[in-house]
Amino acid sequence: MIDWIKAELPFNWTVPIVGGHLIRISPVGVVERQTPMSAHVRGSYDEHLTLRTVARGVLEVDGNPSKFLQGHNIVGSDDLCGLMDAAVCKALAILGHAPADYDRAQWLAGEWNISRIDLTQMYELDTVSDVRAWLRSAGELARMRWRGRGTFEGTTLYFGKVAKGKRAADWTLKCYCKADEVQARGKSHQLPDRLPLRDALMSWVENKLRVELLMRTGELKRFEGGQYRRASAWNIETASVIFGQYFAKMELGENVMLPVEIEESLKPAMRLAYNSWKAGNDLRGLLPRRTFYHYRRNILALTEGLIDIAVPQPKTNVIPLRRILTLRPASDPTFLADRSDLLFRRAA
Repeated sequence: MIDWIKAELPFNWTVPIVGGHLIRISPVGVVERQTPMSAHVRGSYDEHLTLRTVARGVLEVDGNPSKFLQGHNIVGSDDLCGLMDAAVCKALAILGHAPADYDRAQWLAGEWNISRIDLTQMYELDTVSDVRAWLRSAGELARMRWRGRGTFEGTTLYFGKVAKGKRAADWTLKCYCKADEVQARGKSHQLPDRLPLRDALMSWVENKLRVELLMRTGELKRFEGGQYRRASAWNIETASVIFGQYFAKMELGENVMLPVEIEESLKPAMRLAYNSWKAGNDLRGLLPRRTFYHYRRNILALTEGLIDIAVPQPKTNVIPLRRILTLRPASDPTFLADRSDLLFRRAA
C-alpha cells in the first residue's frame, strides 16, 4: 500500500494556503525574512495533511493520505493518483477551497512530481511471538545489498538509517511488529477510539509484520532513470512491484558468503583475509588501514554491498535449536470488503 507522500501538485489558487509565517527579526526590529508555514488540516479522526502553496500554480502536499481518509494505515490502497486526489480534495474542502475540474484532471492523470513516497507491505506469521522472533533473527542474520546489516531503534529494525545530524539515506527499509505499534503508549500510532471496527482491526494486526520502504527524491531520480518520480508512471501494480524489488535485496540466512566462483577469483592475499573474516576475526586489527579499506571496497562492489568485512562475523561454538519462521503476504481483511470509508477505493 501507499503510506506517506510528499509531492507538488498543479493548483490554480487565488488565495495562498499557509499556516502562518516564520519571521526573522533583526536586533533593531527590522523584519529580515518571512517564511510561509504549511497549514495542518485535520481529518475526521484527528489525522492530518499539511498543505502549502509554494509558488504560483503549485500546491505542496505532505502527509499520510491513507490515515487522513481512513483514520488508520493498517491497510490501504495502491492507487496513487486516486488516493492523492481524494485526500487533497477533502483537505481543500476543510480549508474552504474548491479545486477546478482541470486541476483534478491533472491530479488524476499524474501530472505532478513526487519528492517522497513510503510503500508498505504487511506479512503474517502464526503468532505475535513469531513476529518478534523473526525481527530478532533478522537483526542478527539479515543483510541488504548496499545497506549491510540492520540496526534496531527500539523494536524497529532499520536498514539504511543514519545517525542524527547526517544526511538521510536516499532509501531506507524498516520492519516492525504492527501489533506492538498500535498498542504502544502515546497517540501517534494508536487507532482512534471512535474508529469503526477498531477492535476487529486490532485483532487482525495481532500476528502481522509491517515492512516499509521509504524513497526520497534522490532515489526517485535514480531508480529506473527517474521515471517513477512522475505520478503518471504509476498504475495500480507499481507500488507492489517497486516494493518487491527492494525487499528482494534482503538476504536472510545463517551466513551470507561470497559465491564460490567469486571467492576463487580473488587474489590470494584478499582471499586469505576474507577467510579470516569468515572465521570471525576483526580485520581492522589484522590489516594495515589502506589494505583493509581496499579489500572492503572490492568485496562490497563484488557483492553489491551485501558483504561488509567491517562487520565481524560472530564467533561461537554453540549449535542453536531452530525452527523455520515463514513470512506470508497478508491479504486485506475480509470485514473491510464493503467499507470504503475504512479502505479507500476510487469512486466509479
